[in-house]
Amino acid sequence: MKKSRESILTILAMTSLLFVSGAGCATKKYARTQAETVNQRVTQVQNEANERDATLNAKHESDFSKVSERIDTTNQKLEQVGSTAQQASSAASQAKQQADANRSKIGAMSTEMASALNFQIVDKADVNFASNKSDLTAKAKEELDQIIAKVQGAPRTMVELVGFTDPMGSDTYNLALSLRRADAVSCYMVNHNIPLVSIHAIGLGEQAAPQGLEPDEKPTTPNVTKKELNQIARRVRIRVYKAGEMSPATVAQAQP
Repeated sequence: MKKSRESILTILAMTSLLFVSGAGCATKKYARTQAETVNQRVTQVQNEANERDATLNAKHESDFSKVSERIDTTNQKLEQVGSTAQQASSAASQAKQQADANRSKIGAMSTEMASALNFQIVDKADVNFASNKSDLTAKAKEELDQIIAKVQGAPRTMVELVGFTDPMGSDTYNLALSLRRADAVSCYMVNHNIPLVSIHAIGLGEQAAPQGLEPDEKPTTPNVTKKELNQIARRVRIRVYKAGEMSPATVAQAQP
């Protein structure tokens, strides 16, 4: 029995050993199969990850290229805007300089033209007449010759002639007589090449001379007589006016 039991135990042990040995082989094969599956899956995942990385890198490079292109375009536009702004600033500066020059030029022209229109008295004199006469005496002509010489030597002149009389006679007669005396002086000047357009003649009769038209001749004695006063009153007051000069450039620019 003991041997039989030992045989049975030996058989069981051997059977168990064979079973264990068989089970070990099956486990190794399964492990290899599982390892290969895992390795394939890892490889697949790694390949997929590499593909995604490559796709992402390509997309990033494309996006970066587009961003760089946009930045370059923006920089070019900014440079163009800066250049345009600089040109506009330069043009505005030139326009301002030209405007300042024009204002200065116009100011100078205005000053020159204002001076040309501002007539100033440059000479004055009296020409006396005999009682109830409008004819020029020899002395009157000598005085007029001196005035005419000054007028001829000074262009852009105007001559004002104001005739007066003494109080003898009526107001109407004296007014006409004073005008005839002014006309006599005017005719003498015109005959000596003074343009008629430059002469303005009026008669005031026996009126008292307004301010600025008083006679240059004064009574010679303290107790002046009526005869002396009448002699001084019979006259034509002459005033010569001269305007400022204008340069040829101003004259040319002032013409339409």
